[in-house]
Amino acid sequence: MLVMKKKVPVKYNDFFYGSRKLEQTSIMPSLTYKERFGKLDFMGIVSYKVWNKKFGEEDASGNDTYENAPGTLFDSDLQTLTSDLQLGMDVGSTHYLTVGSFYRNDEYTRDTYELEYFRSLGSKTEHQFIIRGKEALYAFYFQNQWDIIKGLTVYTGLRWDNWKAYNGKSGKTGAVVGVKDYDENHLSPKLAVVWQAGDNTYLRSSVANSFRGPTISELLKENKR
Repeated sequence: MLVMKKKVPVKYNDFFYGSRKLEQTSIMPSLTYKERFGKLDFMGIVSYKVWNKKFGEEDASGNDTYENAPGTLFDSDLQTLTSDLQLGMDVGSTHYLTVGSFYRNDEYTRDTYELEYFRSLGSKTEHQFIIRGKEALYAFYFQNQWDIIKGLTVYTGLRWDNWKAYNGKSGKTGAVVGVKDYDENHLSPKLAVVWQAGDNTYLRSSVANSFRGPTISELLKENKR
């Protein structure tokens, strides 16, 4: 009788969480400005984020150990610019209306390298894979706060999002190909009710719809195959 033996690949990460080497840095300056112009309340927020993440995963074979296993380095960079501008004003004695616009722009890069030793991020050798891409989100929204009676407030709102992904490319080094641009629109309604049942007791109920486009990493990772 012929007996077939099968090997199951086992990695340190399957048992020892934290064995991977990780380096991460993030810088995010931001500016917030609030002012009242007559009956109008204005708030503006602008921020810029620079984020880098490097981590190594081991690719051990049967003869490798924790001290000498080779690996793969994933080196990612993300730059994000966001702005949020709002205007608010009283409409009559029971309504407060807020209108605003939101903008976000992301530029993402990811490079994959072979590592001589998976816990030494400086031991990278062959450049294996590349991801590049940008995305932008434009949104306009409004909300009406309606104080129906004392202690009972209803919030209604609507938001329109336009999401775009562009200048994408992905692939193995030497065989990088461009990826088609993506564009999607979405309309999101919102309804919420807040009842102040007591001095320190609030009952809240809400129903809403929201939209989130995929990140560049989520959008392009399948192209590794």
